[in-house]
Amino acid sequence: MKTKILLVLSLALNAVLLAMWARHSNPQRVDEPPAAEVRIVTNTVVRKAPASSRTVAQPTVLPMDWRSIESADYRTYIQNLRKAGCPEETIRDIIIADVNKLYASRWRAAHPADPNWKYWEAEGKSGKEERQRKQERAALEQEKRALIRELLGIDLEQETRSYALDSGFDKQERALSFLSVEKQNQIRELQARFKAASAAISPAEGTGKESKVEMQRRMAGLEKQYQAELRQILTPSELEDYELRSSSLASKLRNELSAFEPSEQEFKQLFKLYQGLEEQRASFPGKWTEEQQDLAQRQVKEQARQLLGDARFDEFQRARSEEYLDAVRTAEKMELPKDAVDQMYQINVALREQVEAVRANPNLNERERDALVRNIKEERQRALAEFAQAKQGRTKR
Repeated sequence: MKTKILLVLSLALNAVLLAMWARHSNPQRVDEPPAAEVRIVTNTVVRKAPASSRTVAQPTVLPMDWRSIESADYRTYIQNLRKAGCPEETIRDIIIADVNKLYASRWRAAHPADPNWKYWEAEGKSGKEERQRKQERAALEQEKRALIRELLGIDLEQETRSYALDSGFDKQERALSFLSVEKQNQIRELQARFKAASAAISPAEGTGKESKVEMQRRMAGLEKQYQAELRQILTPSELEDYELRSSSLASKLRNELSAFEPSEQEFKQLFKLYQGLEEQRASFPGKWTEEQQDLAQRQVKEQARQLLGDARFDEFQRARSEEYLDAVRTAEKMELPKDAVDQMYQINVALREQVEAVRANPNLNERERDALVRNIKEERQRALAEFAQAKQGRTKR
């Protein structure tokens, strides 16, 4: 009996020891937390923390009081924003918005809406009033721009335009892109100053001939001063490139020569040629006579022929004619291939010759001439339509 009891106790003890050994040799697995879930919102990656059963002590977060950051002094305001960890780009946005509101309120205070506006009368101010408004607006814009540059070290117009969708800004950036950043900023500052100075000159007071001549004289002096300051900023080579990209003459030539499609070298040669013509005209004391104008134009054409060669010069002349430009516009409108332009040009030339012959015919009165010209133009429209239809049909095939 005693032996049986001891045997039972021994088996029980062994079972307990076996269970303890199994527990230590195979510890319970602790599930790892699931991977963080990633949620994409526009360009920002937001990570969602996994749920946890553990209680984590949260740090005490004191609410931020905006009144402790905002200040009536812009420099203090900027310092407080930086201390609060505000990104520089956000600081620029805040300050520029605030400064814009400040100067807009100043303008509205100086020029409030007129409650007694006579809505039945035509709009318009005298030359003196309009010039005064332009001067005041230009002065405020220049003051605002200087303040932003002093506070943030950036150009307000450039910063504002960087968010614009218009192509004008792209053209300006493209025109200055060959210069260093420092010289680009100098040119922009120069342009802003002379834009404000131009607003102070135009429109001139009165409508008399003397007033217009005086305005032109002052504008010419301003342009001369602008060119002198440009030469101080840019090297001769940079100035030449700047003129080719930014001058009104270059822009005019680009438009006039679009159908000619000049090479870079041809454009530079023609630009220098017409630039010389403008300088010659500007240096003449007074207005050119019709004979002087014709002589200068003939000289320019002959020099262009020498530069381009006979064949290319003929293309140059043709591409600037109204008949050829009309053919280019018509072909683009009808979505015709490029080789259709020459044939449409020939149709336009034939029309012009017919119209000139009719108008020069002494046996016709004015009424008969007008009727024949109308018929010729209508015939031209039919010929162009038939040609375009045939050309489009061949293109589709």
